[in-house]
Amino acid sequence: RQQTFQIRLQRPFQNGFSFMLSYAYVRAKSQQFYDNDDQYDWVWSNGNEQYLTWVDTQDPRHRVTGAITVQLPFGRGRRFGSEMSKGLDLLVGGWQISGSGVFRTGQTLRFGGMKAPESVTKLEGVGKGNDWFDTTGFASLPAYTRRSNPWQYDNLTGPSYRVVDAAISKRF
Repeated sequence: RQQTFQIRLQRPFQNGFSFMLSYAYVRAKSQQFYDNDDQYDWVWSNGNEQYLTWVDTQDPRHRVTGAITVQLPFGRGRRFGSEMSKGLDLLVGGWQISGSGVFRTGQTLRFGGMKAPESVTKLEGVGKGNDWFDTTGFASLPAYTRRSNPWQYDNLTGPSYRVVDAAISKRF
């Protein structure tokens, strides 16, 4: 199951300029086995759904995407230098600048079966070390012990993702 809210602002290419900006809030759930014991119980019960649990997916909740294109106003048929020679136009005309960017919040961190605290604290200065959260209070489960810890903690996500790309191009 997925619930999504999306909004997009867009200006079509006109007068040498266009842009697009979109935002999406995504909340998705899927059915999964809580642990390996549930998976084996399901097999022996001929597919009874009581062993499946609805959980939030790890997908990022917030996503922002943007793109922009600007044609430089120099060269034949443009605002500046519309009467320039073909040779000069080959050199200075027909250039455009483009850029795009993406931002996504971090994915929800998932945990396997373990002894875990009831809440987890996200560490300050995330990304400077190997740990994203306070790992004290976590320990391995003894063999053949069913998990009792949550799949994930609502306030705990991995690193966000952001990238910006730019290009300059020329049309001949």
